[in-house]
Order: sequence, then structure tokens, then C-alpha cells
Amino acid sequence: MTDTDPGHPFDRLTPAPSPSESFLADGHVWRFEHPPGTPVRARLRPDGRLELGVPADPGWPALARGVDRWRRLAVDDAPPTLGFVARALRRGFDRDTLRAATDDASQVAFECVAVHRRREDVDPDGAPAVVAVDAAAPGTDWLPHELRRLFEAVGLPAAPTLESETPVARLDPTATPDSRLSDAPAFGVGYHKKPSGAAVRSCGPATLDRPSTPPTDAERVAADWVTDDRLDRLVAVTDGDPTVDRLGTASFDRLVRAQFPTVVAAGFDAETLRDAVVARIARQWESG
Repeated sequence: MTDTDPGHPFDRLTPAPSPSESFLADGHVWRFEHPPGTPVRARLRPDGRLELGVPADPGWPALARGVDRWRRLAVDDAPPTLGFVARALRRGFDRDTLRAATDDASQVAFECVAVHRRREDVDPDGAPAVVAVDAAAPGTDWLPHELRRLFEAVGLPAAPTLESETPVARLDPTATPDSRLSDAPAFGVGYHKKPSGAAVRSCGPATLDRPSTPPTDAERVAADWVTDDRLDRLVAVTDGDPTVDRLGTASFDRLVRAQFPTVVAAGFDAETLRDAVVARIARQWESG
């Protein structure tokens, strides 16, 4: 469902604008890489379950400021194309630490990016599935370094820091830094200013790199993706329990992140693709 409750924690996260002349006129900033992907929000509900905010409108916006409405849903109800975010949060989010650090953990909202390909390669083994870029809570205004401590404490990888405590006079707001997450230039740059304020800009086109001829055969996509080499690498990182279902889910998540524009444009749904990936792994697992 799409909610419009102005008192909801997600609504305290004001989308960061592009850096204005006044924003860059004085003061000090932390500059961080804004990775390619889809903006999402996360928080802990009063009942202890994780809640996601995903863009309500189609189009897969690149930055939070491009989102007009958020769809709020339990983490288990994430759409299949963002299931990798749900699984990463369930594995890594530390509920107990957040509860211990705040008066009401349910009032803390996190601005995040679901990291996946848009117009440049994303290495699903080298870049986190989700990174945090901001947080909000009633009566709290975290300094940039405090935000990063908070992210680390609750198990959310922070977006890579490019510069810290830098006078804005030294910045070139038009420069595109190299990415810390891939071999490409950074997709975007975010700014956190002391004592408060945030901005973010894209470093080029933000559209999805959709294929001109989307695939219509899920089994063919799965066969091309599930190679012996990829399967061997997955087996090596499955904590000693390489079941077909675990390998299939992990392989599907990597496929979605690496080929996101193709998957969302394909002529079949993502669940069909996941079933095809699992079936392909089962056949290779049994024959190997």
C-alpha cells in the first residue's frame, strides 16, 4: 500500500536536493559516493519487524529526491527485484543495538540505496547489496561522523566516504570521482554538511540502461548466468551449507543486481527467473 501519514518516520527523511550555491558557500562537508541503484528506506516497526519504503511509482528513480511517493511494506513483502535488499537486511540489521541506542527504535528511519546496475557494471560480489546514506529521528541531528558510527553499529554498510571534514572552498562540485565500488566513475556524489544539511547530485544520466530487445525466455537467461565458475564461487561462500535453494537464491540475487535493467524489462516476471535459476543449479549440482 501507499501511505501518506506525515508523521511516519520515513517522512522525516527530506530528500536531499542538488548542491546549491548557498550550500557550497561556506562550512565543512563530508563527501561520499552515491552508488547506482534504487532508493529505499528502512526502519524497525514497533512489533520488531523490519519495514521497507520503496518507490511507489514505476521508473526506478536513481535518487531519493526523484521519489514523490513511498510504498511501505514489511521486508518479507519486498518485490522480487528488490528481494536482495530484504535478505541483506534480515542477515545484517542489528535490532538489539538500535533498541539499546535509542529511546524508541521504531522512530529511526534510514535512507538507503539498493545497489544494482543502472548504466554501469556493478560487481555483486564486491559491492554491498544495500548502503545507508542518511538517517532521521525526532529531536536528533546526527553529525556526519555520527551517522557513520550509527550505520556501522546497526550493521548497515555506509556509502563510501570520499572526503571528510573538507572546507567547501576546496571542493570542485562538478568533478566526478572514481568509484570505490567498481572500476567506473562514481554514479553520484552525496554531501553531509556540518552542522546540518545534505545534498546529492548525479554524475551523468540517471536512466536505466534498458536493453533494446528485452529477453523473453527466463530459462535462456538462467542458462547464460549459471556457469560452472559462478557456481563454484557461490559454493565457496555459503558457510558450509550449499543447498540448491540457498545457491539458487544467492545466484538469483547476483543476477538481478548485475543485470537489473534487463531483468525489469524482461518479458517474464522475476519469480519465473528465480525458479529457472534454481532449476538450472539443481541440474548442474546433480550432474557435478
